[in-house]
Amino acid sequence: QGDYGEAVRLGRGCAMATTYDDAFASIRRASELMDEALAEDGERRRARIRVAFYQLYQAANLAAMIAPGFAMEQAMRSEDYAAFSDVLFRRYFKEELYPVDDAREVFDRWAQRVRRFVERLSAQSKLAVHDSATEDEAAY
Repeated sequence: QGDYGEAVRLGRGCAMATTYDDAFASIRRASELMDEALAEDGERRRARIRVAFYQLYQAANLAAMIAPGFAMEQAMRSEDYAAFSDVLFRRYFKEELYPVDDAREVFDRWAQRVRRFVERLSAQSKLAVHDSATEDEAAY
């Protein structure tokens, strides 16, 4: 229970993303949390590692949630999102089966994958807005 309380405390101030820039900021915050974790020992280190991985999941999840309908559906059914949910959220956060010895290397690989996922959704959303505007112009 104490580890969970620490995880919740460390996660405070991580506001829900309302734009893709907020999702990218969550990725940066996750990296900062990992840096802090690696400077710690014991339970504080473990709690911060856990929250850093969870913050990556949150960035991906929030990006998916703000995507336009079709992009959200595709994102939620993607292999990437399934991996984020299964590994970052379920295994690393809920079950606390996260890497400790090679945490930075594993984290960096996941962070890169999450960043690409958010970039892809951001690009799809921009196309959707552009296409929608073009259709509206054609109607007039």
